[in-house]
Amino acid sequence: MAGSGSVGTGSGSGWMGTLNDWFTNYGFAEFTVANGTLKAGDRISVMYTCTLGSDIGGAVEGNTDTTLKALSATNGKLSPAFDKETTSYTLTMEEGKHTVTLNYTANNKAFQVRTYLNQYTPSSDDYYACGETISVKEGDIIYVACGDPIWPSMAGNDALKIIPHVYEITVVGSTGAVAELIKALPAPEKLVYSDKGDVENAKRLFDALGEDEQAKLGRAGKADRSAPAARIGNPAAERNGKQYGSLPRQSEAVHGHSSADTGAAAALHPEDRGA
Repeated sequence: MAGSGSVGTGSGSGWMGTLNDWFTNYGFAEFTVANGTLKAGDRISVMYTCTLGSDIGGAVEGNTDTTLKALSATNGKLSPAFDKETTSYTLTMEEGKHTVTLNYTANNKAFQVRTYLNQYTPSSDDYYACGETISVKEGDIIYVACGDPIWPSMAGNDALKIIPHVYEITVVGSTGAVAELIKALPAPEKLVYSDKGDVENAKRLFDALGEDEQAKLGRAGKADRSAPAARIGNPAAERNGKQYGSLPRQSEAVHGHSSADTGAAAALHPEDRGA
C-alpha cells in the first residue's frame, strides 16, 4: 500500500497477516474451508511490517510472553479492572442479558487465544474465537487462554518453554439474582448432603460479587435475619470442608439430625445460631 513493496523499507519489511488476531505459522494458502482451518466468522487481517512483525504486535524470536494486552466484555461489567497478570475475574451481567461477547488481544500475537465455556479443554477444537457471541447463565465459567503449547504457534524451538496464561471469568447475575439464589437454599435444619453443591455454588457467586454488592447483601442481612447475606453467612472454606461430611444423607433426614448435623447447618446459616 502507498507504494510499499515486499522489501520497500528494509530487510525486515514485508506483508504479514493474522487469522483471528494470530500470526499464523503457515502462509494463508494453507488455511481453507475445505481442510477445516477456516470457518464462518473468522477474521483475516493483512498488515505491513518494517521490523519482522514486532511493530504490529508480533514478537522477536525468544519472546514467550503469553499474557493478554486487553480484555473486555459486552452486556456486563468485568471486575476487577483488567490487568495482564490478574487471571481471575467476575462478569456481572446486565439485567435481562444472557449473551456475552469477549474482545481481547495478545501481547504477543505469535500465540493463539482461545475461549472455552465451563471446561478448559485445550486439546478440543470446540472453542470460541475473539468476538464470537457466547450464551451464558449465572454460574458459568469462561476460560480465555493464550499460548497453550499444544496449539500451533510461531514459537519454533521455544515452544517447550511456553507457560500459557489462563484467565477465568465467573458469570454472575445482578445482586438481586444472587440474593434469590441464596434465599432458595433450604433452612439450616433441613440441609442434607445433597444440598452441598447448591450451597457451594451460592457461596461462590456471593464471593464473586464486588465489595459494594456484597455490602448491600450484608446490610440486608443485619436488618433481616432471613435476608440473603444472613442465610449464607461467610463460612471459611476449611470449615465447609470439615463439616460437609457430617451433613445427613437424604435417607437420614427423615430421622432427625445429630448435633454434628446441626453444627454443619449453623456454619452455613449463622443467623440461626445467634450470629
